[in-house]
Amino acid sequence: MKQKYLITLLQETREISIREYAELEEGEFAFVCEEIHDAEVFRSAMRDDARSLVSIVRRPNMYPRQDFGERIAQGIIDLLSDETGATSREIFISDADVFTPSDNDIDPRVL
Repeated sequence: MKQKYLITLLQETREISIREYAELEEGEFAFVCEEIHDAEVFRSAMRDDARSLVSIVRRPNMYPRQDFGERIAQGIIDLLSDETGATSREIFISDADVFTPSDNDIDPRVL
C-alpha cells in the first residue's frame, strides 16, 4: 500500500496541517484524515530530537509506524527550516519499501 502525507504550513494561523492519503489505484489517492498542530509545538520539539516530533505526529486518528513517523518528522523539519518560503512538503511512502531485500539479507539459495 502506498501513502502520501501532505504537510502544510498555514501561515495565517501559524499551524501545521498533516493530511494522510492512501493510494486506491495507481496514482489515485484518497483522503484519509487530517491533524492540525500549532507550529510552535513542532519548533519546540525540534530542539529536542526527531523522536519528540514523532510523538507529536502520532495521534489517535493518525498513528503511522515509527519509521513512517520519522519520515514525516523529517518533512516537518525540512519545511520549518526552509528559507525559500515553501509552505508544503509531500512525503510518499510505500509498504513495499519495507519488504525490499537489502544487501544484509541472507540469500535463501545459499542455505
